Amino acid sequence: MNKAMSRIDSLPEELQLQIFQQLDSLPPSELKARQEPSLQVIRSAQHPLKDLSRVSKRWRRIVLPLLFKHACLRFGNPEPTGHEICTICGLGSYFRPIHPQFSKAESCHVEIASAISKQSTLQPSNLVSTSSIVHPQGQAGEAATAPFALRSYHEVQDLLAFVRKERLVLSITSFVLLIEQLEAEKASRYPPRPRDWRYPAAADLWQQLLSVVDPERICILAPPIDLACLTNAAIDTVGDWAFSDMAFHFLELRQDSSMSHTLTEPVDYKALAPFPGQFPGFAASSLIRLRPWAHVSLNEGSFLKAYGTYEYFERGPPSLVYSINHCFTPLGRSYQLIPGTWPLSALRTFTYTAIFPFSNHVDFKQMLPYIEELDVRFAPDVESGILDDRQRIGRAQLQDCWQELTSAYYALCAVLSTHRMSEAIFPKLKKFVCGDSRVEGIREDLEELFTPLHLPVWAEMRPGVFERLAMSPRLPGINDQV
Repeated sequence: MNKAMSRIDSLPEELQLQIFQQLDSLPPSELKARQEPSLQVIRSAQHPLKDLSRVSKRWRRIVLPLLFKHACLRFGNPEPTGHEICTICGLGSYFRPIHPQFSKAESCHVEIASAISKQSTLQPSNLVSTSSIVHPQGQAGEAATAPFALRSYHEVQDLLAFVRKERLVLSITSFVLLIEQLEAEKASRYPPRPRDWRYPAAADLWQQLLSVVDPERICILAPPIDLACLTNAAIDTVGDWAFSDMAFHFLELRQDSSMSHTLTEPVDYKALAPFPGQFPGFAASSLIRLRPWAHVSLNEGSFLKAYGTYEYFERGPPSLVYSINHCFTPLGRSYQLIPGTWPLSALRTFTYTAIFPFSNHVDFKQMLPYIEELDVRFAPDVESGILDDRQRIGRAQLQDCWQELTSAYYALCAVLSTHRMSEAIFPKLKKFVCGDSRVEGIREDLEELFTPLHLPVWAEMRPGVFERLAMSPRLPGINDQV
């Protein structure tokens, strides 16, 4: 090992970097994006670049841009050791110690107040008045806690300070945010209460981040209601109690590489309202509206528990689907952030994953005229073993689950049928992907359902992958006219 290290160290750093780049790979959040959402989405058994960074200071400096190419920030980690803890909110710094010019008790709050007064949508008083802060020296040895507004400011500012110091601003191509739970309180179905600090805190989080870095890909793993808060979306929480096995939803937003770093005008973040004005819908400050996202992927996990409730089909999950679809209605497209654009106006690909979603939930007809590719997967991963777990199945009748899956694909194929396709109806749609065609037990049933997707409009290039060859079918007596 020492001889090999010595030989590599004798090479110029440019060549060393090229060697180390061979160990770079896709992040686990991309490889596991279609598995049932869990905290495993960021975990990998192999991390060669991290191991290399521990060999020597020189190697760490060389591989640091590769290490932070796919940055990840998880709220709720245990407090770091070896760092001073703020005695007001009980939070420590993950990337740097508390600033020496402030006292331990006031450091973070002085910085927060200063930053907020200049550029944030939050008011300093809201950060403390709406929280249930317990001092580290509190009675009965209570653990120090802090609301999301304080924690998000601490951790994002620490990350960005580290990024600036190490000159990694242009190295970050993807960013993953993980949150286990913001607060037990539910978000409002309709425009949230003015005192719901999670919405302005989420807006402030993305404004801080995007003012410094501009990743091509941003992902959020969070409980469904918290995901709505983090995207400043109005969400239906009336029937959320029935979807108790939806621990997390996973949202992935991606820009085309040619579009990132191309905003022609700076965005005045302070002028953007953090609260959505209606249900469904996104607020002006929503992450959905801050960049020209070309690809959106949403994984909503399992619907199994809901099947065990009375008249399950009448309930809707706490989902972003309604607000995403709303972006493609005339009313939704009237909202503007930058002149000439609307939410998801650059969307080309939409990917949806869930385990037995209700057929009336996966209705994407509104967006089909505006996108180029639809990729769906409704059946559980064969390797997950979820159907062998009686506790996960609960009171659900699997016959109902498979019937909903069949109904969902039947409705999709009816819309995409060769005889219904035309340039006027779906002018951009080029590809339809069914990820469930790989499931051996339902492959034959799906092939029968996909019969309406045939030549001359559609061709099945691979099992479950249909590409559009013609804009509309040739109709005798109509297409042959000169």
